[in-house]
Amino acid sequence: MKSVLLPLLLLLSTVAQAIELAATARVSIYDALAVAEITALDFGSLSNLNGTCTMDTAGKLSASAGQNCTGNSTPGIFRISGVAGQEVIVSVNSTQAVDGIAFTPVIAGSHTKTLTSGTADIKITGSLSLTEATVGDKNIPYTLTTHYQ
Repeated sequence: MKSVLLPLLLLLSTVAQAIELAATARVSIYDALAVAEITALDFGSLSNLNGTCTMDTAGKLSASAGQNCTGNSTPGIFRISGVAGQEVIVSVNSTQAVDGIAFTPVIAGSHTKTLTSGTADIKITGSLSLTEATVGDKNIPYTLTTHYQ
């Protein structure tokens, strides 16, 4: 009995050891990004016919059969400001059709921009698809989203 009890007592008398280690969490805080609209996106005038009008990066419009894109058109220009040398990722979308007009926005060029000297300009073009659109001036919402990479 003593031979079984002695190892058991030795096992129970072993001291548990806890180790603590102090550590730190590192973080770099950047200035928040700022976005300003420099030039409003403008498709000019369209005929009230079903079809699509597409703007290229120079602002030139082209129409699908039946549609008539006329007038002066201008791509939208946005300026992103933040930490010089950092890269930002840009996305754009439109989810709401207005009075029979659906807008599909497009970012001209890369969706990743470097903030050279702390800024980068983004050009937005896209296409308007008309389906039984009503006559009149329209403002179609879209959203530009930016964040540091």
